[in-house]
Order: sequence, then C-alpha cells, then structure tokens
Amino acid sequence: MDGYQLFKEKVTQLCEKHTSKDLIITLNNDDTESKITYGDLYETAKNFKEIMERNNLVAGDRIIIIDNHSPSNFVTFISAAFHNLTVAFIDPGLPIDEQNYFIDFLDPRAIFTNKKIVNNINEEYKCKYPILNNRNTSYKDISGYDKHEKLPATLDPDNDCIAILLSSGTTSRMKAVLIRYSSYMKALRICETTVDMKENSKQLITFPLYHVSGLLTSSTSFYSGATINMLEEFTPSILSKALQYFEPTHFCMIPKVYDVIGQKLLQTIEEKGGLIKKYYKFANKTALFFREYFNNPYVGHTLMAPFSKPIFGKNITALGVSGALCVESVAEIIYPMATTWCYIYASTEALVPISSSVRQDKYPICHIGLADRNPEIDIKINNPNEEGIGEIYVKSELIMKGYFREPELTAAAFDGEYFKTGDLGYIGDHGHLHITGRAKESILLHTGKKVSPNDLEDLLSPVVGNYGIAVCGILDKEYGFDRIHVFIEAPDLNDQKRFRLTDDILDYAQKNMPMYPIASVHYVDTIPRTSIGKPKRFLLIKNLENNKTLNTTSLSTDKETTNNETQDLETRILNIFKKFSNIQEEITPKHRFREELNLDSLSMYEISIEIERVSGIFIGEILNTFSTIRDIIDYVNDPSDITQPEPAYNIQDFPKKKKLRDKMLLSIVKGISKFNWIFKVKGLENIPNKGNYILCPNHQSHLDGLWTFMCMGNKRPPINKIACMAKQEHLESKFMTSFLRALGGIPVDRSGNSAPAMQRSEEWLSEGGYMLIHPEGTRTKDGYLGTFKSGAAKLAINTNTPIVPVVINGAYHVYPANKKLPRFRKPFLKRLAIEIIFQKPIYPTDTTAFSLTNKIEESIKKEIDYS
Repeated sequence: MDGYQLFKEKVTQLCEKHTSKDLIITLNNDDTESKITYGDLYETAKNFKEIMERNNLVAGDRIIIIDNHSPSNFVTFISAAFHNLTVAFIDPGLPIDEQNYFIDFLDPRAIFTNKKIVNNINEEYKCKYPILNNRNTSYKDISGYDKHEKLPATLDPDNDCIAILLSSGTTSRMKAVLIRYSSYMKALRICETTVDMKENSKQLITFPLYHVSGLLTSSTSFYSGATINMLEEFTPSILSKALQYFEPTHFCMIPKVYDVIGQKLLQTIEEKGGLIKKYYKFANKTALFFREYFNNPYVGHTLMAPFSKPIFGKNITALGVSGALCVESVAEIIYPMATTWCYIYASTEALVPISSSVRQDKYPICHIGLADRNPEIDIKINNPNEEGIGEIYVKSELIMKGYFREPELTAAAFDGEYFKTGDLGYIGDHGHLHITGRAKESILLHTGKKVSPNDLEDLLSPVVGNYGIAVCGILDKEYGFDRIHVFIEAPDLNDQKRFRLTDDILDYAQKNMPMYPIASVHYVDTIPRTSIGKPKRFLLIKNLENNKTLNTTSLSTDKETTNNETQDLETRILNIFKKFSNIQEEITPKHRFREELNLDSLSMYEISIEIERVSGIFIGEILNTFSTIRDIIDYVNDPSDITQPEPAYNIQDFPKKKKLRDKMLLSIVKGISKFNWIFKVKGLENIPNKGNYILCPNHQSHLDGLWTFMCMGNKRPPINKIACMAKQEHLESKFMTSFLRALGGIPVDRSGNSAPAMQRSEEWLSEGGYMLIHPEGTRTKDGYLGTFKSGAAKLAINTNTPIVPVVINGAYHVYPANKKLPRFRKPFLKRLAIEIIFQKPIYPTDTTAFSLTNKIEESIKKEIDYS
C-alpha cells in the first residue's frame, strides 16, 4: 500500500472510531472553549472535495497555508492531504519579501490564510490565486476578486508528498523540503512509541505547524487517537495558565521555557524556606538517585508531585525538549517531574526523531538517547577525530524526498544513502548520542528553527547599503542556541556614525525580521573572505572572542562585563533619557526621572524599548520600582529579582465592556456639547470603511477624545470596539471612572510606566479593536503642538494598523489645560467653534516608527490653526 492510501485509511479509521471525541480543544482569548471533534474533522475532510472543485484544484496540486498558530491549520492540512494535495507551510512571521519569494517559487494553486494576514498579500497574488479563509471550513475567497487568472495545470504534481516545510537545513539558504506520505506515517508511529502517547493522552501544543516539531507533535496526538490542547493565541505569559487549565499528560517546549520554569520554582522554594525547602531537596535528590541507579522514574514522579502540579498540572507524564539540550542544572529540576523525559533530536529534512531519550533511559540529561535504539534509523559519525567527534550522518526512510526543484542541493545534502545533518557529535561508551556543535553555518535560533546567515545578510542589505556585511551565529553555552551577531566592514565611519547605523540596523530588523533577534552589531576594518568572496565566519568569531573587533552596540545579557563596557552602557542609558527629556541641563544618574525630566507615559514606554535595545533587558514591567536613573543602570548591569507592588488593577480587564449607563452618559455629553459649541467636521470620507485603525488627534483639551468619537457620525466604530489610554488616577474618581469606561479607557500606571497599557493596546488592535492615541502624550499648555512621540507609530507597525491623523482646532480656547471647566455658551453670545478634520489614513508599510511619527506630525501641521 502506498503512503497516501495508508494515510487516508488511517484518517478514516481514527475519525470513524472516535467520532464524538474531542480532537482539538482551544482556549480562546476570552476564556471560552472551542472544540473540534474527530467527526468534525472527518466531515470537513470529506467536504473538502467541493472546495477543490470550486477552486479548480486537483490531486497533486500544491496549496500554501500562511497563518498563525491555529487549530484551523491542522484541519486544513489533514483535509487537503486527504485528497492528495501537497500542503506547503509558510511562516507568517517571515519578512514579506521572503514570503513573496516562496509564493512564487512553490507555484501553488491556492493560498489559505486569515482575514488579517490577507492584507499583507500582494495584489498580484490576490488576482492570480484563490485566497481562501483558513479560519472557516466553508473556505470562502477573501481576495476581494470575483475571478482569478486561469492557471495552467501544475507542471510537477507530486502525489507522493504530503507536505512542504521551509528549512535552512545544512546549506547556505532557506529551502523547501519535500515530505513523503510514507515518511510522515512512519515518523508518527515512532513518535507515538517514543513519548508513550495513548488514546487517553492530552498534549498541549505550542509549536506551529510550519515548524517540523509542530507538525509532528500535533499529528502524533491525532495518530494516537488522543486530544490536542491549544491556545487561540500563544504567548509565554499565558503558558502557565494553559498548563493549569488543560492539565495535559504531554508537553514539549524549547529549553529556554524550562529554564524560566526552573528558575521560578527555585526562587519560590527559597522564599518559602523551612520545611518546604528541605522537602524539595530530599524529593529531588531521591528522584535523581532512583532514576540514575534503578531506572525508576515513578518514585521521583510521586515525590515531586507537590512541585510539578502547580506548574504542569496533576496529569503530566511526558515532557519533551526540542531544538537543543537544557542546561544540566535545569534538567535536574524539571525531568524528575515526569515519567518520560524526551530530548528530541530532529531536523526538517530527517523528520522527528533522529534520536531521542525515552522513559527507559537512565539519567537522560546529557545525551539524546541510544544511537542504535531504532532499527529503522541508522546513525553514524562520519570521519571522527581522535575524540570521536565527527558529523552526524543518518540513513532512514524518514528522510526527505529532496529539496523542491533543487536537485543539485538535494544531491549535495547526501553522502550515498546517508543524509548529512550538519551537526557534530559522538557516540559515547554506553551507545548514547551526544551533540557537540555544528559543522555547517546554519544558525540555531531560540525557537529551535535554523536560519542561514546568507539569508540574513540578504535581508539586511537594504539598510547596510554598500558596506560589507557578514552574519554569524555564536553559541550561547548557557542556553544552547545561537545569538545573531552582525559584522559591518566600515573603516571610514566614526563612532557617531557607527552608532547611527547600528540604530538603523536594529530598527530595520525589529520591523522587518523580528523573528531573527540581533544580539550585537560589530564594526571591523576588513571582513576576511575566501578566494571566491565568502566570509570566513570562523575568523570573525575567533577575533571577537579575542576582543579584536570594535563592538559599538551590544544587546548581550551576559552579566560579566568589563569596566569600559559598563561605563559605555551607562553613557548610552543617559543618552536615551537625554533624547526624550524636555530639560536643557545635563542629565546625570542622580536624576529622578519621573519628577525631574518632564517625561510622559509614551516617552517612558519608548525609553523602556530603547534600553532593551542596548542592554537586552526589558524594564517596562518593573519601571515603577525605580526612582532614579542610577537605579535603572545598576539593575541593567546586574539584573536581579525586584519585588513589584501588587497592581491596583488587572490591565487585562480593560477596556471595560460598555454598559447602558455608559452609552447614556455619552449621549448626555454629546447633547451638552452640541448645545454649547459649534462643531465643524471635515474629512469623514477619509475614514476607512473596512478594517480597524488608530485615530491620532492633537491634544488641546480634556474632551478631545470624546469630541473626536462624537463627530465621526455614521463612521464611528461600534462603541464596544473603541479604546484609548488614560491616567490611572481616573480610576480613583467615580465620575472619571464612568468616562474611562465609556471611552474604552486603558489605564496608564501612575508612575508613568505605560508598558503594560501599550502591550494591552497592541493586543486590542490585534483583536480588531480601534484606538485613539494622542501622539503628543499630554495636553498642550500654550495652544501649540507639543513634541510627537512614536508610541502610536510603533503600535501601528507592530499590528499593521493604519493611522488616521485628526486635526483639532479651537478646543484649546474652549477648555485650556489651566481651566477646571470648559467655557460654556453664554446667553446672546456667539458659540465658540471647534473644528475637527479627519485626514487621509497613513499605512505602516515599509517605514520605521521615527518616519511614521514624522508623517503624522507633518500631516497635522498642514491644517492646524493657531488663530
């Protein structure tokens, strides 16, 4: 039986056997549940034939899924593969240029995405291909076009391949990996045995399907008749909540997450002390002893239950690690909490797993299982040195069919029947496989994915210009993944110009390639190259380790720094405060930044972002614990735990849902306003009819936001979709609290720390809400425009939301900042006029926050009236 028929029969068998059983349970952002049963999946899969006929798809065609982590991806994948379509996955976080390249290269016949991402897709593709709504099983076309180009039959249909995943693999750039049905099915069978997956298992899935770990972990749960647990939107901050909510039996994650979990557990135990601390030491040591000497995981699992239950829930039995090994000290904390601890060694080309530790392994901390455990997978060390270390070669039927349309690269990836992984390792005395490094240049990210340095150099070329560039991955030995270092060949640039170029590089990278965080930018006189012009990356890394390069900007989080580096970091932080403050005197570490520097909340948010750029440490969430700039500098130089005061409110509770009395309040204020003042409204036609947006008015009075919404007429968004930011102090007044709720207020901490409010605003926009933000951050004191901050622009860029600049004229005369009440209408006198002008939207495409903020300011200045 061929692979496709085996897959189709297995899907049918599973869905008919478990028709009413939950396949996927999703915890939504509003704390409700969404469920998909095996029967639901089967109906969608059978009905998918109609979707194919409607969109002229036939077996062997390729389709592309570009969507965020969602249960819809799995449903579409299984349904399409059920009818012998090859499903290619593209990470929506990739830079748009890379996405466009692969859309062209993969030559699909349809694209499946969601209503937000479709806005990023080129009009050329919308016209050419059916763009189908991946979030609804009716799969309606959301391209905006009634008809599409008539496409020719697929030139190279491949009925043998179920999926295409993108990978940097072992060569110099990202490629499309062809995965056979037969390889996929065998991998699932091996995974099921490796992780002890059963029909009654529940696995919390956090890896997306466009990652090989996500594809195989989700599929293994399905293959076993188990249940998949998912989050509508995964963020690290709600992982703990999800583990407690679902109480899964299986969970797999990258090492960094386990590092955080382990550190928090030890911190909690240290704080509680006493008997709890003594019991933990006893339980942990006993668990390790029984595991190492008796190969018994159950004693430790029982003893460690009081500590594992608050973290993973009461049902956890299997914990997996993908991408790299945990730090040994962290692994010793975490792995006794489960009966099965799996270090999973895999690659997109070789599928999951090449090798893995399993429940039967003694002390599985420093290795990734027996090299010869699975007779279907042949692992050997090629050309080992005197220490036994060489490149790991793999031969199995799980190996990819090849790289899509790249036969030469496919041939180069093999040595006979063996696939060259590009990883270095050795097989120890007891037959265990150990990974020591990489033979190839691919950079291993903190997410477990790999990226080619050549690809990163291409992505950065627009901002680097004519200067030479080389990108290197340098292993972070503490965390087991690579940090991205950028080397610039610019001998003619002075320090000031280098600092500016570094700023441009980091700004550009944050906007265009956020999934590839840059650790440091270095400047060298010459980049060493081979005779054919390729950078000698190993020499750059060696010189860096020997301090032979000029490091002008570093985002390293290493605690050990030289005095010069510490002094340099202090100077940078002082320069950041100088950039955003409104005072002329010299700024020193002794300054109390809230009281003495005239900084508003948007400025404090931007300062937090800037400090993270130069230090790698985000202080936004703990900003209210610092008094002086010196406090911040000391913390950044030596990060330590800070006890934060208990917040007076939960930022996630805002904006509050509007009540009837809130709507009545707005109606009353609207009536009072129209009675007392004349409103002249222009530009309503400029307000977008579709999609959300950010309104950015200049700030002349307390009532600017209310008047702006009031004057939108029929263009005003639904009242429960409106939000703005407001001072926390408004929560302390019943009257102002009513206005806060009515206008969808998101409170800004009294300390001026707007980071939580900005993060909540970003979530709100991503959920389809509308925002009103004053770019000046505070009301004008003299009637003239203040300094525009880039907070609104950053929100727009981060959420791909257009900005509608709004000009307000006359409000300062009605309600200036120094008046407790506005100037109401007086008998027999002419009413004062307020003019509100809605300008054409500005879209945050191909721009920086600095540039976008300038555009907003220039747009408002054109029509501001100071008379």
